[in-house]
Amino acid sequence: MIREGEPIYLFNSDKAKYLVIFKPNGFFQCHLGKIVFPEKVEWGQVLETSKGYKFFVLKPSIADLVVNVTRKTNIMYPKDIGYILMNSTLRDGAKVIEVGTGSAGMTTVLAILVGPNGKVFSFDRREEHLNNAKKNLEKYGLLNRVVLEVRDVAIDGFGVDEADLCIIDLPEPWTIIPHAKKSLKGGGTVSIVVPTIEQVQETFKSLKNHNFVRIKAIELLEREIYLREGITRPKERMVAHTVYVIYAYNTL
Repeated sequence: MIREGEPIYLFNSDKAKYLVIFKPNGFFQCHLGKIVFPEKVEWGQVLETSKGYKFFVLKPSIADLVVNVTRKTNIMYPKDIGYILMNSTLRDGAKVIEVGTGSAGMTTVLAILVGPNGKVFSFDRREEHLNNAKKNLEKYGLLNRVVLEVRDVAIDGFGVDEADLCIIDLPEPWTIIPHAKKSLKGGGTVSIVVPTIEQVQETFKSLKNHNFVRIKAIELLEREIYLREGITRPKERMVAHTVYVIYAYNTL
């Protein structure tokens, strides 16, 4: 049974799909009509609009939550987030540092995965970014797992120690590497995203100078398949270059 305040994904088709917050006896409206929510709704249930269109009530994926945050900044793409987390030391109960909160797309994923016993410390230099991030996290019921702080970490550091993972999304990440070195556990990971090769080179030099190991940089390209009966082929458009992802392990 779906709880009040829980996000739900209403799906009719690829052209009519919506992430909404469930409220018993509340309503949702779009070009296909109005849905009045019953007192109780279950996952997979079909709800009909006032115009007779059917919507499936689906549990949102983590990617659905990320792409539907209210944006004041660009967000990381799910393809990049997935790779970062698969090549990190993130676990349930982990302590995570994030530099560059932005609109809290990545923050949302981290807060879900650290669980109720973990904590995400997220820093941004702009208060308006954090105010928007706070609203997004509150909407998903995740704010209690996150500490948001306005801070120029290149100057002031993190004020956090024994972290399992540090994620950096800033134009000059090499200025943050010394602080990541101090705050990470031995064997903890740092993950960095940058859009240009020049930034990759500077970041690599800083990681080497601070004795990080297993340093790797990659670029991910994503191409969806066009699915129709009798016509299956790659789509003409794709998510090509977004960022380069760099990750490395801290040493003592």
